[in-house]
Amino acid sequence: MVKVILVDDEKGILDGLQILIECYIPECKVIGVAHSGLEGVKLIQERKPDIVPL
Repeated sequence: MVKVILVDDEKGILDGLQILIECYIPECKVIGVAHSGLEGVKLIQERKPDIVPL
């Protein structure tokens, strides 16, 4: 399982990306969502994802 954290300041983008990943890329799991860069850095340090798409 590939762990993914999504970071974007727009909720609609995050929601859409999360739905797309979960529906079309079953080998990936979204383990966190951040609404700012600072929040994203904290999540990355805590959860150690494999991928953080930018």
